[in-house]
Amino acid sequence: MSPNLLPVFLWPVVAAGFVYFSWKPYREHRWPVIALLVLAFSALRGYVSYRMLCGQPLTCDVGSAADNLVGVSAHFAVQSAIGYGAAIGFIAFSQRQEGALFSWSAAILGALVATGASLLAGTILALVWQWPL
Repeated sequence: MSPNLLPVFLWPVVAAGFVYFSWKPYREHRWPVIALLVLAFSALRGYVSYRMLCGQPLTCDVGSAADNLVGVSAHFAVQSAIGYGAAIGFIAFSQRQEGALFSWSAAILGALVATGASLLAGTILALVWQWPL
């Protein structure tokens, strides 16, 4: 698989995993667990996105590796945190009925919500927060 096509398949799968792992803690009102999941998934996506972006030739050749790591991964992490926040909103909407159980259709829809919100956030974020490259 081409490295350029990997995010198209990888990030929705990761977002579905986020929805899966967040479903029960949201139902039980365990907010610190939800916050930890958002932080962990966002940091993971930020670092992996940095590695994928800067692994290409002539992308991150200017500046030090530490500056690029902090700037680029933070940009992707904030973008994905907004997407995961939208997924939490989807979970809240889905669990309005009493006894709403997790289903794979909820995981797929939550992944689409998270991925779409993340892409939209990335577009808007690029307008107000300049890329460090």
